[in-house]
Amino acid sequence: MSTATLPLYYKYWGKARKRVDGAGYDYHLLVYHCLDVAAVGRDT
Repeated sequence: MSTATLPLYYKYWGKARKRVDGAGYDYHLLVYHCLDVAAVGRDT
C-alpha cells in the first residue's frame, strides 16, 4: 500500500522526542499510541 492511500490517522504523531544525535525525531504514530493506551487500560 502506498503512502498516498493510507488513512489520514497514520499521518499524526502520538508521541515524539528529538533524537539524541539531533537528526530529526523519534516518534510513535497516534494510531498505535491509542492502541497501546487502550491495552494498558484494559489490563488494569
